[in-house]
Amino acid sequence: MIPIRITKDIHNPHLAYINYLGNPTLTEPITILESAMRETLARLVNAGKQVIFITSIPMLDFDPATCVHYRPWQSNQAPLRKPCAIPQKEVDDLAREYRGMVSRVLHDIPQVEVWDSSRELCDGKYCWAMKDGVLLYRDAVHLSVAGSQFMATRLPLQYLHKEAQKQ
Repeated sequence: MIPIRITKDIHNPHLAYINYLGNPTLTEPITILESAMRETLARLVNAGKQVIFITSIPMLDFDPATCVHYRPWQSNQAPLRKPCAIPQKEVDDLAREYRGMVSRVLHDIPQVEVWDSSRELCDGKYCWAMKDGVLLYRDAVHLSVAGSQFMATRLPLQYLHKEAQKQ
């Protein structure tokens, strides 16, 4: 867990300040995440651990529930979203700051292996919330159980086999 403190502004109830207790001068969420990520990965690598960093899944700009009818006998069902996907260019735009930060950190810690989750969910044109009739997302930023199982079957197990062979 990232050690942070959230303080509400006494003059504006809609404003809050985030302080990273590891470095109180950091206040932007992305810089807090970067600092904590660097510290965590460095600790693991320095402890001799094999580290595989899995990038965050593509963030959707819609509710994946709009891709399926949950109530088969609902009288006035809205049309289903087709395709049940977001253009990959939009995903790339939404994730630009995050991916840049991850790239900087991983460039500085080359011992860390990387697995890009978007390769399994995107095809170059779209990032899919549903594949083969299976809804992979629970909401715009979390996989469903089926989505987690889908990703688990695609994990790069060769990384784990390398580690097992060393022991």
